[in-house]
Amino acid sequence: MSFAVLAVAGQIERNYIREKSLEEQVIAAAKGNHGGRPKVFPRPRGGTADRTP
Repeated sequence: MSFAVLAVAGQIERNYIREKSLEEQVIAAAKGNHGGRPKVFPRPRGGTADRTP
């Protein structure tokens, strides 16, 4: 019985955290911040790096 109560409490907390984080993501997206890993500068694609002088 006590395990079931703890499981329900954990599920409620998990749902609360999920809802809160989704709200924060929507607010951040409205400000133009979409999160994620920053983009790396692309390598030049001319084949010049492989040539020897």
